[in-house]
Amino acid sequence: MSVLVKTSHIWGKEVTDNSIIVENGKIKRIGFYGDLSKDFMGEIHDYEKGMVIPGFCDAHLHMTWLGQTLTLCDLRECKSSAEFLDKIRAYAKKLAPGEFLRGFGWDDRAWSDNEKPTRWLIDDATCGHKCSLTKVDGHSFLINSEFMMECGVTGETTDTPGGRIGKNQDGEPDGMFYDSAFDEYARKKIPSPTTDQLESFLLKAAEHLLSYGITSCRTFGTLDDFVTLAHMDRKGILKIRTCACIPENALAWAVDLSAKTGTGSEMFWTGQLKLFADGSLGSKTALVSEPYSDGTKGIEVTTIREMKEKITMAHQIGLGVAIHAIGDEAVKNVLNVFGESSDQDTIEHFQCAKPQSIALAAKLGIPVVVNPSHMPLDAEAIKVEWPKLAQNSYPLASLIKAGAIVGFGSDAPVVDPNPLTALACATTRGRTVYDQINPQEAISFSRAIRIATKESSAIIGGPERGLIEEGQAADFAVLLDDIRGKDPWDVEKVPFVATYVAGERVWKK
Repeated sequence: MSVLVKTSHIWGKEVTDNSIIVENGKIKRIGFYGDLSKDFMGEIHDYEKGMVIPGFCDAHLHMTWLGQTLTLCDLRECKSSAEFLDKIRAYAKKLAPGEFLRGFGWDDRAWSDNEKPTRWLIDDATCGHKCSLTKVDGHSFLINSEFMMECGVTGETTDTPGGRIGKNQDGEPDGMFYDSAFDEYARKKIPSPTTDQLESFLLKAAEHLLSYGITSCRTFGTLDDFVTLAHMDRKGILKIRTCACIPENALAWAVDLSAKTGTGSEMFWTGQLKLFADGSLGSKTALVSEPYSDGTKGIEVTTIREMKEKITMAHQIGLGVAIHAIGDEAVKNVLNVFGESSDQDTIEHFQCAKPQSIALAAKLGIPVVVNPSHMPLDAEAIKVEWPKLAQNSYPLASLIKAGAIVGFGSDAPVVDPNPLTALACATTRGRTVYDQINPQEAISFSRAIRIATKESSAIIGGPERGLIEEGQAADFAVLLDDIRGKDPWDVEKVPFVATYVAGERVWKK
């Protein structure tokens, strides 16, 4: 079927170009409506004052987690411990007896009363339900006393390699778990979603992403997530192009099946093996060269030796590796490992890096996927926790100047995946002058769009897309208004009205 899409303007094209003819999933012609509409016999979609923009690619997010957060206890906007507890209590009262309570998005840095998150704080509010609450950064977890008993964690329980159990001054576990300690002692005891629930979460996430003009993404999750996405693709219900990565604990499975990066269909394909070099800034577990306010320097979640071993195993079957590295020491370690061997690999986050690491990333040609939308979230923490590393944070312009390959990812649901927010952060470095992070690292709006569309798409693989050009995959979005010349933070407010993938309108406002 042929479709003619008419708007007021097409991003990056001549002023008279306002229409696109789509045929067989690709862009066939671009031009002026008066010319393209002559003798056209297909369907016409007229958006009047709208503007066509290439489909965005979110190169790092968590689809299942995103879809699930739309149903969990949402704690993202809490400004005090009292508000935090009120939301938990209200959510708990809606659950069936014995149902597990899961929440997401709390951030005690934003609490006005500076209350410390502990199991004793939340016990009463959970109303008898076992409970696990994930911090906004996804690297700290708070559980209540009832769930603590089931996990068998006591004052004698030891930390794990790459993880830590929070304890009070008397040595009693306070309900906080950091990175791998949560995986070891608690995660496995949380009821797993059924296949139908997983599919529901993924469909919710896809709809949410499409509503933001995101036509492709790379997702990180469990092996069950990967398999469910593959089944959804076979059933023809996957409406967003999806590159799915394989978790570290499924490496043996990947080796047995010879899982290879890039294999699959035009809608679903295999990404990389996911590894973690460190934790996060918000949890003070990102591995850094200068100490945090409490004197620590973060957590080495995976040792250099372990990384080398797993990278070798993955590369032997043609599987690339994506390594999470936030702190400058973690970034340095990963680059040193990749400097010995690299094939279809990426570095995720690259949040803090010194000039020599930036130069090495460019020299090795290893793509880095950064998270511009995290800047408002981290601005205050960087001032407090990384005073000597602040100038090395979110080094976007430096990466580009060095010739590095750069992509954008939201890390949703850590932040909302609206790509227009990423564009604003990349070009202004903060919502106000008071929360700007390294203004000298700002890039142009047009370059930010290219990174968020064409360059991110190239990093995650799949069909050629990311530009409005004849012969490219017909993946694009329609904004309500023309965004040319607008302030980036005004652009963020412009709503999307339609999204197309392979020429099909898969979402409409």
